[in-house]
Amino acid sequence: MAETSTTNPKARTPAEMIGTIVSILGLIAIAIPLLTLGYAKVTGNITLHSTDQVSSWVTIGVILTVVGAGLGLIGTALNLPGVIKRANGARITSTALSGVALVASALFLLLMALPRANNLQTFNSTIVPFGHAIQNDCQTPLNNLTDKTSTQGWYKIQADATANAANDPSFVTAMTNDENLLVQDAKNIQTGITAFQTVTPPAKYQDLYTRCLGDLKGEYDFLTDPNGPSALPLPAPYNKLVAKIDGEQLISDSALVASGAAPIKVPQGTMQQLVITAINAINAQTDPALTADGNQLECDVNTTLNTNLTPIKQDVQGCPSS
Repeated sequence: MAETSTTNPKARTPAEMIGTIVSILGLIAIAIPLLTLGYAKVTGNITLHSTDQVSSWVTIGVILTVVGAGLGLIGTALNLPGVIKRANGARITSTALSGVALVASALFLLLMALPRANNLQTFNSTIVPFGHAIQNDCQTPLNNLTDKTSTQGWYKIQADATANAANDPSFVTAMTNDENLLVQDAKNIQTGITAFQTVTPPAKYQDLYTRCLGDLKGEYDFLTDPNGPSALPLPAPYNKLVAKIDGEQLISDSALVASGAAPIKVPQGTMQQLVITAINAINAQTDPALTADGNQLECDVNTTLNTNLTPIKQDVQGCPSS
Protein backbone atom coordinates (compact mmCIF):
# COMPACT_ATOMS: atom_id res chain seq x y z
CA MET A 1 0.00 0.00 0.00
CA ALA A 2 1.42 3.41 -1.04
CA GLU A 3 2.29 6.00 1.62
CA THR A 4 0.27 9.22 1.68
CA SER A 5 2.32 12.46 1.98
CA THR A 6 1.34 14.58 4.97
CA THR A 7 3.20 17.65 3.65
CA ASN A 8 0.91 20.57 2.83
CA PRO A 9 2.23 22.17 -0.37
CA LYS A 10 0.60 25.46 0.66
CA ALA A 11 2.33 25.56 4.02
CA ARG A 12 5.07 28.17 4.13
CA THR A 13 8.55 27.27 5.27
CA PRO A 14 10.32 29.17 8.10
CA ALA A 15 12.58 30.79 5.50
CA GLU A 16 9.56 32.09 3.61
CA MET A 17 8.00 33.50 6.77
CA ILE A 18 11.26 35.24 7.60
CA GLY A 19 11.32 36.53 4.03
CA THR A 20 7.89 38.07 4.49
CA ILE A 21 8.91 39.80 7.71
CA VAL A 22 12.12 41.07 6.14
CA SER A 23 10.18 42.35 3.12
CA ILE A 24 7.77 44.27 5.32
CA LEU A 25 10.67 45.83 7.22
CA GLY A 26 12.25 46.80 3.90
CA LEU A 27 9.04 48.51 2.81
CA ILE A 28 8.91 50.40 6.10
CA ALA A 29 12.53 51.51 5.68
CA ILE A 30 11.99 52.96 2.20
CA ALA A 31 8.58 54.34 3.14
CA ILE A 32 10.09 56.64 5.79
CA PRO A 33 12.11 58.88 3.39
CA LEU A 34 9.37 58.71 0.72
CA LEU A 35 6.64 59.75 3.15
CA THR A 36 8.90 62.44 4.63
CA LEU A 37 9.47 63.98 1.19
CA GLY A 38 5.79 63.69 0.40
CA TYR A 39 4.83 65.42 3.63
CA ALA A 40 7.40 68.18 2.98
CA LYS A 41 6.07 68.73 -0.54
CA VAL A 42 2.43 68.87 0.50
CA THR A 43 2.76 70.92 3.68
CA GLY A 44 6.09 72.73 3.37
CA ASN A 45 6.48 72.24 7.10
CA ILE A 46 9.99 70.75 7.21
CA THR A 47 12.86 73.25 7.40
CA LEU A 48 16.51 72.54 8.19
CA HIS A 49 18.41 75.21 10.09
CA SER A 50 22.08 74.22 9.96
CA THR A 51 24.61 72.33 7.85
CA ASP A 52 24.78 69.73 10.62
CA GLN A 53 21.05 69.12 10.25
CA VAL A 54 21.43 68.87 6.49
CA SER A 55 24.20 66.28 6.83
CA SER A 56 22.24 64.28 9.41
CA TRP A 57 19.04 64.16 7.35
CA VAL A 58 20.83 63.19 4.16
CA THR A 59 22.85 60.49 5.95
CA ILE A 60 19.74 59.03 7.58
CA GLY A 61 17.93 59.07 4.24
CA VAL A 62 20.74 57.20 2.50
CA ILE A 63 21.00 54.67 5.33
CA LEU A 64 17.26 53.96 5.31
CA THR A 65 17.31 53.54 1.55
CA VAL A 66 20.27 51.14 1.64
CA VAL A 67 18.58 49.18 4.43
CA GLY A 68 15.37 49.03 2.41
CA ALA A 69 17.23 47.74 -0.63
CA GLY A 70 19.17 45.20 1.42
CA LEU A 71 16.08 43.87 3.17
CA GLY A 72 14.23 43.74 -0.13
CA LEU A 73 17.05 41.70 -1.65
CA ILE A 74 17.12 39.30 1.31
CA GLY A 75 13.34 38.96 1.22
CA THR A 76 13.39 38.22 -2.48
CA ALA A 77 16.10 35.58 -2.03
CA LEU A 78 14.07 33.86 0.68
CA ASN A 79 10.69 34.06 -1.09
CA LEU A 80 11.52 33.43 -4.73
CA PRO A 81 12.41 29.72 -4.48
CA GLY A 82 9.00 28.97 -2.99
CA VAL A 83 7.23 30.82 -5.80
CA ILE A 84 9.21 28.90 -8.39
CA LYS A 85 8.51 25.50 -6.80
CA ARG A 86 5.08 25.90 -5.20
CA ALA A 87 3.48 29.14 -6.32
CA ASN A 88 0.37 30.27 -4.50
CA GLY A 89 -1.20 33.57 -3.55
CA ALA A 90 0.63 34.00 -0.25
CA ARG A 91 4.03 33.25 -1.76
CA ILE A 92 3.43 35.54 -4.73
CA THR A 93 2.29 38.35 -2.45
CA SER A 94 5.29 37.99 -0.18
CA THR A 95 7.68 37.92 -3.14
CA ALA A 96 5.96 40.95 -4.62
CA LEU A 97 6.45 42.85 -1.36
CA SER A 98 10.13 42.07 -1.29
CA GLY A 99 10.45 42.99 -4.96
CA VAL A 100 8.74 46.33 -4.40
CA ALA A 101 11.04 47.08 -1.45
CA LEU A 102 14.10 46.17 -3.53
CA VAL A 103 13.13 48.05 -6.70
CA ALA A 104 11.75 51.14 -4.94
CA SER A 105 14.81 51.40 -2.71
CA ALA A 106 17.24 50.87 -5.58
CA LEU A 107 15.54 53.48 -7.78
CA PHE A 108 15.33 56.01 -4.95
CA LEU A 109 18.95 55.35 -4.02
CA LEU A 110 20.33 55.65 -7.55
CA LEU A 111 18.13 58.44 -8.88
CA MET A 112 17.74 60.68 -5.85
CA ALA A 113 19.54 59.79 -2.62
CA LEU A 114 23.06 59.11 -3.89
CA PRO A 115 23.29 61.97 -6.42
CA ARG A 116 22.07 64.45 -3.83
CA ALA A 117 24.28 62.99 -1.13
CA ASN A 118 27.32 63.20 -3.44
CA ASN A 119 26.53 66.82 -4.32
CA LEU A 120 26.16 67.74 -0.67
CA GLN A 121 29.30 65.84 0.27
CA THR A 122 31.27 67.85 -2.29
CA PHE A 123 29.60 70.99 -0.98
CA ASN A 124 30.51 70.13 2.62
CA SER A 125 34.11 69.29 1.80
CA THR A 126 34.88 72.34 -0.39
CA ILE A 127 32.40 75.21 -0.23
CA VAL A 128 31.54 75.01 3.48
CA PRO A 129 35.17 75.19 4.74
CA PHE A 130 35.88 78.04 2.33
CA GLY A 131 32.75 79.85 3.47
CA HIS A 132 33.80 79.48 7.09
CA ALA A 133 37.25 80.86 6.26
CA ILE A 134 35.71 83.83 4.46
CA GLN A 135 33.45 84.53 7.41
CA ASN A 136 35.88 83.95 10.27
CA ASP A 137 39.18 85.13 8.81
CA CYS A 138 38.04 87.92 6.48
CA GLN A 139 34.51 89.17 7.01
CA THR A 140 34.52 89.27 10.81
CA PRO A 141 37.79 91.19 11.34
CA LEU A 142 36.91 93.61 8.54
CA ASN A 143 33.38 94.16 9.85
CA ASN A 144 34.72 94.79 13.34
CA LEU A 145 36.57 97.73 11.86
CA THR A 146 34.17 99.04 9.19
CA ASP A 147 30.61 97.98 10.03
CA LYS A 148 28.19 100.65 11.24
CA THR A 149 26.99 98.39 14.06
CA SER A 150 30.47 97.54 15.34
CA THR A 151 31.38 98.61 18.85
CA GLN A 152 35.11 98.88 18.12
CA GLY A 153 35.56 100.30 14.62
CA TRP A 154 35.64 103.59 12.73
CA TYR A 155 31.96 104.38 13.23
CA LYS A 156 32.37 103.96 16.97
CA ILE A 157 35.37 106.31 16.96
CA GLN A 158 33.52 108.84 14.86
CA ALA A 159 30.55 108.71 17.22
CA ASP A 160 32.89 109.30 20.17
CA ALA A 161 34.47 112.29 18.43
CA THR A 162 31.04 113.72 17.66
CA ALA A 163 29.77 113.18 21.20
CA ASN A 164 32.82 115.01 22.62
CA ALA A 165 33.06 117.68 19.93
CA ALA A 166 33.16 120.53 22.44
CA ASN A 167 35.01 118.81 25.26
CA ASP A 168 38.69 118.18 24.66
CA PRO A 169 39.42 116.29 27.92
CA SER A 170 36.55 113.86 27.30
CA PHE A 171 37.67 113.54 23.68
CA VAL A 172 41.20 112.63 24.79
CA THR A 173 39.85 109.93 27.11
CA ALA A 174 37.58 108.51 24.42
CA MET A 175 40.33 108.50 21.78
CA THR A 176 42.75 106.78 24.16
CA ASN A 177 40.24 103.99 24.68
CA ASP A 178 39.46 103.81 20.98
CA GLU A 179 43.13 103.57 20.09
CA ASN A 180 43.37 100.44 22.23
CA LEU A 181 40.46 98.99 20.27
CA LEU A 182 42.21 99.79 16.99
CA VAL A 183 45.35 98.04 18.21
CA GLN A 184 43.23 94.96 18.90
CA ASP A 185 41.56 95.30 15.48
CA ALA A 186 44.98 95.30 13.84
CA LYS A 187 45.96 92.15 15.74
CA ASN A 188 42.71 90.46 14.70
CA ILE A 189 43.28 91.38 11.07
CA GLN A 190 46.86 90.07 11.20
CA THR A 191 45.55 86.81 12.63
CA GLY A 192 42.98 86.67 9.83
CA ILE A 193 45.65 87.25 7.20
CA THR A 194 47.82 84.46 8.59
CA ALA A 195 44.93 81.99 8.67
CA PHE A 196 43.47 83.05 5.32
CA GLN A 197 46.77 82.61 3.51
CA THR A 198 46.61 78.87 4.24
CA VAL A 199 43.25 78.52 2.44
CA THR A 200 43.00 77.04 -1.05
CA PRO A 201 39.86 78.51 -2.61
CA PRO A 202 37.65 76.68 -5.11
CA ALA A 203 38.52 77.92 -8.60
CA LYS A 204 35.20 79.73 -9.01
CA TYR A 205 35.91 81.89 -5.96
CA GLN A 206 39.53 82.81 -6.65
CA ASP A 207 38.57 86.45 -7.22
CA LEU A 208 36.68 86.56 -3.92
CA TYR A 209 39.69 85.07 -2.14
CA THR A 210 42.14 87.48 -3.78
CA ARG A 211 40.02 90.54 -3.02
CA CYS A 212 39.35 89.48 0.54
CA LEU A 213 43.03 88.88 1.25
CA GLY A 214 43.90 92.17 -0.45
CA ASP A 215 41.42 94.11 1.69
CA LEU A 216 42.74 92.49 4.85
CA LYS A 217 46.31 93.46 3.98
CA GLY A 218 45.21 96.97 2.97
CA GLU A 219 43.41 97.56 6.25
CA TYR A 220 46.34 96.23 8.26
CA ASP A 221 48.72 98.43 6.31
CA PHE A 222 46.53 101.48 6.88
CA LEU A 223 46.27 100.80 10.61
CA THR A 224 49.95 100.16 11.29
CA ASP A 225 52.27 101.57 8.60
CA PRO A 226 52.73 105.37 8.45
CA ASN A 227 54.99 104.97 5.43
CA GLY A 228 52.74 102.58 3.53
CA PRO A 229 50.67 103.37 0.43
CA SER A 230 47.51 103.76 2.51
CA ALA A 231 48.91 106.25 5.03
CA LEU A 232 47.10 109.59 5.39
CA PRO A 233 49.02 112.72 4.35
CA LEU A 234 48.50 115.50 6.88
CA PRO A 235 47.69 119.09 5.94
CA ALA A 236 49.36 122.07 7.57
CA PRO A 237 49.93 122.75 10.37
CA TYR A 238 49.68 119.12 11.47
CA ASN A 239 52.38 118.00 9.07
CA LYS A 240 54.85 119.76 11.35
CA LEU A 241 54.52 116.71 13.57
CA VAL A 242 54.69 114.06 10.83
CA ALA A 243 54.10 114.11 7.10
CA LYS A 244 51.83 111.05 7.05
CA ILE A 245 50.14 108.93 9.66
CA ASP A 246 48.52 105.52 9.85
CA GLY A 247 45.10 104.80 11.32
CA GLU A 248 46.30 104.20 14.84
CA GLN A 249 48.37 107.40 14.79
CA LEU A 250 45.37 109.38 13.54
CA ILE A 251 43.63 108.63 16.81
CA SER A 252 46.64 108.79 19.16
CA ASP A 253 48.04 112.01 17.68
CA SER A 254 44.61 113.65 17.71
CA ALA A 255 44.35 112.87 21.39
CA LEU A 256 47.89 114.17 21.92
CA VAL A 257 47.16 117.50 20.22
CA ALA A 258 43.80 117.89 21.94
CA SER A 259 45.45 117.30 25.32
CA GLY A 260 47.77 120.24 24.75
CA ALA A 261 50.90 118.10 25.08
CA ALA A 262 51.93 118.45 21.43
CA PRO A 263 54.05 121.30 20.03
CA ILE A 264 51.07 122.40 17.93
CA LYS A 265 48.34 124.36 19.68
CA VAL A 266 44.83 124.42 18.19
CA PRO A 267 41.47 125.75 19.39
CA GLN A 268 39.22 123.42 21.37
CA GLY A 269 37.17 121.11 19.15
CA THR A 270 39.61 121.27 16.23
CA MET A 271 40.90 117.70 16.52
CA GLN A 272 37.41 116.30 16.85
CA GLN A 273 36.49 117.75 13.47
CA LEU A 274 39.72 116.47 11.95
CA VAL A 275 38.93 112.94 13.16
CA ILE A 276 35.32 113.13 11.95
CA THR A 277 36.39 114.36 8.50
CA ALA A 278 39.13 111.73 8.17
CA ILE A 279 36.80 108.91 9.16
CA ASN A 280 34.18 110.13 6.68
CA ALA A 281 36.80 109.66 3.98
CA ILE A 282 37.78 106.25 5.38
CA ASN A 283 34.19 105.02 5.51
CA ALA A 284 33.56 106.21 1.96
CA GLN A 285 36.08 103.69 0.66
CA THR A 286 34.23 100.52 -0.35
CA ASP A 287 34.92 97.43 -2.43
CA PRO A 288 31.76 96.73 -4.48
CA ALA A 289 33.42 93.88 -6.35
CA LEU A 290 34.23 92.10 -3.09
CA THR A 291 30.64 92.56 -1.93
CA ALA A 292 29.35 91.19 -5.24
CA ASP A 293 31.67 88.18 -5.04
CA GLY A 294 30.61 87.48 -1.48
CA ASN A 295 26.94 87.74 -2.42
CA GLN A 296 27.52 85.30 -5.28
CA LEU A 297 29.03 82.76 -2.90
CA GLU A 298 26.02 83.05 -0.59
CA CYS A 299 23.62 82.67 -3.53
CA ASP A 300 25.51 79.61 -4.78
CA VAL A 301 25.27 78.03 -1.32
CA ASN A 302 21.55 78.81 -1.27
CA THR A 303 21.03 77.25 -4.72
CA THR A 304 23.04 74.12 -3.88
CA LEU A 305 21.09 73.50 -0.70
CA ASN A 306 17.69 74.19 -2.24
CA THR A 307 18.37 72.00 -5.28
CA ASN A 308 19.55 69.02 -3.27
CA LEU A 309 17.05 69.24 -0.42
CA THR A 310 13.82 70.04 -2.26
CA PRO A 311 11.02 69.67 -1.27
CA ILE A 312 12.54 70.07 2.20
CA LYS A 313 13.24 73.73 2.95
CA GLN A 314 16.33 75.29 4.49
CA ASP A 315 17.19 78.60 6.11
CA VAL A 316 20.88 77.85 6.48
CA GLN A 317 21.73 80.40 3.79
CA GLY A 318 19.71 82.92 1.82
CA CYS A 319 20.65 84.85 -1.29
CA PRO A 320 21.38 88.56 -0.68
CA SER A 321 20.62 89.54 -4.25
CA SER A 322 17.25 87.77 -4.35
